[in-house]
Amino acid sequence: MKICIYCREEKEDDEFSLEHVIPQFLGGNFISDRFKTRQVCKKCNNNLGLFVDAAFEKDWLVFNYLNSESHAFFNPDNCTPLPLKCMGIGDLKPPHIKENEVCEYWLGPLGEQIFWIRPDDERLYWYSGGNPRTVKKQKTRAYFIFAERSLKNFHLALLSFRDAFEGKPVKKIMCTHLDKEDEILPKIGFSSPDEIDKERIEFFLENVRGGKEQHCKINKNIFAENRFINKLAIGILHCLFDETIFSNEYMEELYKGLWYRFGDEAPKICGSGAFGEGKKFKKLLGVPYGVTISILNIDNLLFVNINIGMELNYCIQCGEIKRLDEKDKKLLEQGGVCIVIYKSLNRFIELGFYDFLAHKSGDCINNDLVEIEGMIRNNEDYFKNL
Repeated sequence: MKICIYCREEKEDDEFSLEHVIPQFLGGNFISDRFKTRQVCKKCNNNLGLFVDAAFEKDWLVFNYLNSESHAFFNPDNCTPLPLKCMGIGDLKPPHIKENEVCEYWLGPLGEQIFWIRPDDERLYWYSGGNPRTVKKQKTRAYFIFAERSLKNFHLALLSFRDAFEGKPVKKIMCTHLDKEDEILPKIGFSSPDEIDKERIEFFLENVRGGKEQHCKINKNIFAENRFINKLAIGILHCLFDETIFSNEYMEELYKGLWYRFGDEAPKICGSGAFGEGKKFKKLLGVPYGVTISILNIDNLLFVNINIGMELNYCIQCGEIKRLDEKDKKLLEQGGVCIVIYKSLNRFIELGFYDFLAHKSGDCINNDLVEIEGMIRNNEDYFKNL
């Protein structure tokens, strides 16, 4: 019998499974094994993955900032597909769209326009790409339009279109006429248009002709953001520290934050959300086009901080240093631990927080970080110069 670290229920051993406390969408599958645990029940692993982890991952800001990492490390000499950028729910109403459907607007790496008609879900209204379970099962349609810049790297555009909406039963329809399209399009997963598609092709082309602006709505759920940060903090604490840190009133507030439901009393938690810190602070605790997760000792208080691309920063107080035993305190001798993750490269760098700050200031350079920063500089102007 074991107790799940999230629901805190005692269950049989066979009811547990491997949990990446730093989720895989942040690169948690290839970082140190000490941030993986089998003390999470299968029910929490599945449900919190969909309704907490995915709720944060599919947030419009988080989703697009994470995808921008792939663009930063794009190597034109080794062309690979790039993820599309979600621009939000468009205001267009194409022919035959149903009441329970929305037309979501996406952009390709070279300015290509994509209109995806998919089911709406009022419960998960802020998810970029909709409800993950629904769109994996229900057939939908997406309409693709090339841009003038697509000709600058046509191979990149084709590869990105091929991989778009991977794992979903999406009927892909090309709105732009291509030479040898009967030969090219089937190879990258496109279908021939039916009568409904033909009406929609005409509609979409008319609505982009002449560089017409597209208007989109972006939704955000701050409670989903808060739940994820609480879950991340609880998971990291369980992986790093002795169980005694969990026996206090403040820890109960973290659990209230994890299991919060709209209408519940707000948990008494100290921290800040995506825009709660100034630009200098976000630059200090982050790296360009990467994710940093820091476990910090600040004024004898324990904090977990997550920074995405020096643009989004989330910080949460997790407890008091005095509650740690001497062995656990040694983890924080360098002011804390900093994990730098570059998911696109399948790389992570773990170092003391003071060492991280020394690298940022230029006082003591970390060779691994220098190497990666050089990769960014090598190709950062590629898309600008096309």
